[in-house]
Amino acid sequence: MRRPSNAMTLACLAGAVILSSPVAGRKADDPPPPPIKEIMGKLNNGPQALTSAIGRNLDKAEPNWGTLVEQCEIYVENVEHLGKNTPPRGEPASWKRLTEAYLDCAKTLAKAVEARDRKAALAAHQKIQQACARCHVSHKP
Repeated sequence: MRRPSNAMTLACLAGAVILSSPVAGRKADDPPPPPIKEIMGKLNNGPQALTSAIGRNLDKAEPNWGTLVEQCEIYVENVEHLGKNTPPRGEPASWKRLTEAYLDCAKTLAKAVEARDRKAALAAHQKIQQACARCHVSHKP
């Protein structure tokens, strides 16, 4: 049996790398998603982070629904970008499953806010906060 040439081996490896890269699934005109650290900063770091800001607004007896709708739109957009990134460690299948679950929770929160259902929004917000640890254990460097 003949061994493949070095050129053939390199060509196969290059093809595998290109097909497995996060860029392979995007259209040519799609910009790359923001880095994970940037997304997580917007969502969770500091008192102005969206997760905290949304929670404080929902804790009010009369939340500012207009502000919440805007915040949730930005939140969902950022979580969508998160799932388009490659995990810094751990299995890509786990990353896909966890980021999709996170996106489902973010969309549930946004729908509850649009419906002005404070109870459902609070439940979705709490579920988001509880889900962080599972992803961090598997994927945070």
